[in-house]
Amino acid sequence: MKQTHLQLFSEQSDKFLYSDSEPDSKPNHVSEPQNKIVSQLNNSVCRGFPQMQSREAFLVYALKKVASWRRFCVFVIRADDPETETQEKEFLTKTFMDIGEIIEGICMEKNGIWGFPESGLLGCFFPDMDESCGLETANDIQEQVKALGSITVSVGVAVWPFFVFEKKQILTNAEKALNHAAFFGPSSAVCFDAVSLNINGDKLYQEGDIDGAIEEFETALLIAPDNANVQNSLGVCYGEKKEFEKALAFFETLMQLDPKDIMAVYNAGMVSLKMGKKEQALEFFLEAGTIDANHFEVAFQTGKLLLENNEYENALTYLEKAAELSLKSSSVQRFLGKCYKKLNIVENAICAYSKAIKLNPYDAESLSALGYLYSEKGENQEIAALFCRQSVSLSPSTALFRYRLGKVYMKCCRFEDALVEFKKAAELGCDTQKYVEEIENRLTA
Repeated sequence: MKQTHLQLFSEQSDKFLYSDSEPDSKPNHVSEPQNKIVSQLNNSVCRGFPQMQSREAFLVYALKKVASWRRFCVFVIRADDPETETQEKEFLTKTFMDIGEIIEGICMEKNGIWGFPESGLLGCFFPDMDESCGLETANDIQEQVKALGSITVSVGVAVWPFFVFEKKQILTNAEKALNHAAFFGPSSAVCFDAVSLNINGDKLYQEGDIDGAIEEFETALLIAPDNANVQNSLGVCYGEKKEFEKALAFFETLMQLDPKDIMAVYNAGMVSLKMGKKEQALEFFLEAGTIDANHFEVAFQTGKLLLENNEYENALTYLEKAAELSLKSSSVQRFLGKCYKKLNIVENAICAYSKAIKLNPYDAESLSALGYLYSEKGENQEIAALFCRQSVSLSPSTALFRYRLGKVYMKCCRFEDALVEFKKAAELGCDTQKYVEEIENRLTA
């Protein structure tokens, strides 16, 4: 499967890289027609063919019918949005009735059955039809519909037998194929395959149904064991479930399939980091950088780990690169500020923290650091105190922020306020005893 684009589900780059499904184009429709008129008019076909089964009754009828079939093909058909919304409702109603006539004629010719599995969808079951014949028949339906006027239809096709699927699952497979077809625009027809499952798994993942997504991806892997997107998606899902060993195994398999797959290498680094194996994680991130030196998440994560290892010069190279690649990341600016401060480049540190706050006014860490730097530099102490107070207001349980505010209050000669902050910092685990004693002695004297 061809990877299209990488998507990161966190500005702070603390998540896995996740690739959307294969098709290059965005879906024109995914699960329902966008145009409400089409959705309503599809129901007019039901009124025109009252003898046809619908919903649960159709499913029961179809399953009884296919019970003796040795093989069969299922279509799920949906009308695409009209090219314009100015067409008369009566004209569209007539067009939809004609579509019903076309499908009924095809079913009579090929001994098939049809009905309405749900609102807006038409379903067909054809005996003794394989995938190739199914696509040919679907294209025939599309051509006949296209000849009617401005309405087109998309078709999802699924066959049985197919891998581990039971007969009762094939209609659902055809619906997934229809969603797959949506990626290719109007008048598309797609046969159910691993990509169809991957697309549905992506949808479940986005909705937060990780277990459902895993089930789809694992089934897709049975069909296409070498599918890179599926391997990565499974690794991401298990990583989200904190089953890190399983996640790493999928990323390592993906790296064996394609050593230059930056998602696999980066994600292996991320899962190593979450497992507490920071040296291993850094190796993966550095390797990812050799694949793509201009990848924001790779540069940022590498810089963060090098900063943590006290390799400030090396860290600065990666963090500055990350800042060039993402001008709107407050997190990058915050870590740049830390790095500049460690290298005693105070003006640059102040500039970086200021940018971080501009991008995210609720960045408590940057507010605290900026206020403290202003105070240490001898700038307006009241402005410094203002920044430090804001950080404490946003994160009152952070001892460091209270310690810094206490230090700034001391420079402002606000000793009682400083004493309050130092005592609270001490309660939170910061050793401020000498400052508490110094202020208490001063106040007593």
